[in-house]
Amino acid sequence: MVIKLIFRRKVNKEKNKKNETMVKMKRVKGESHGTHFEAIGNLEKLQEYVLKNTGLENVVKFTEKPFANMGKQFIATHLLELSDKLGILVITVMIKDKPELATAYPIYWSGESKSVNINKIYEWPIRIEANIEANIGDTTVSYFAADFFINREKYLAGEIKDVRIWVIGYTARVNPYEGVKIKVDDVSSFKELSMENAEILLPYKKSGVLDEYIISGRIEKLDRIEALGTNLAIFELSNIPMGKIDVVIREERVKGPLKEGEIVEVVGWMEGMSFEPRWKTLR
Repeated sequence: MVIKLIFRRKVNKEKNKKNETMVKMKRVKGESHGTHFEAIGNLEKLQEYVLKNTGLENVVKFTEKPFANMGKQFIATHLLELSDKLGILVITVMIKDKPELATAYPIYWSGESKSVNINKIYEWPIRIEANIEANIGDTTVSYFAADFFINREKYLAGEIKDVRIWVIGYTARVNPYEGVKIKVDDVSSFKELSMENAEILLPYKKSGVLDEYIISGRIEKLDRIEALGTNLAIFELSNIPMGKIDVVIREERVKGPLKEGEIVEVVGWMEGMSFEPRWKTLR
């Protein structure tokens, strides 16, 4: 898909710095997340919005970097705002003097900071996207780095220490474990335990680089917004492995009424980014 915009060819070339790579990096095939846009709205409306509104006025970074196996290309990162909390990050690349859409995905601007220890970076072939494997307390997760192209050098140098992590929900169920009990070993003083208040975190897929999860917990805060005609619920989930984590999901994809204090189970895509001020456009 070609974005109709005019690129400025004048680039402030960065000085070549031979920084030591502190974090291990592995090139991987990458994963298709065909459901993440549909999780926040109508796919056709979102595509139309991206194509119509991507331009010089919302560029936050413009540079010349290696892209896929094509050598250095002019690459621009754009930020499209849907609300004060939710936006779309778009990356376009000049290929044979034509700007083309390389990737686009939701980005979330709220949530509390979490201290992380990054173990490994899984960079995708086009070299502008990556999954991050990191320890958060005693929990190890893999999340999609929404700011990888913006902060690639910081990731490689091990400078990313505080992140904001959220989940773009595909589906959700309220009170999913009501009446559910599990048997336990005879060595325990309990013969069975109730699952009604369970706060869990489980990988959703069993292959590839994991960044999709089943996560459940109690709703601490609940908000609602509208984006391009779609009603979205945004709630802060209390989850024992993750602490507190925000979820963004279409209300129509939630089974049961969302209320503060209720237990909810979400299947979704885990994203994250460095905890830093909102990006500013170049103009």
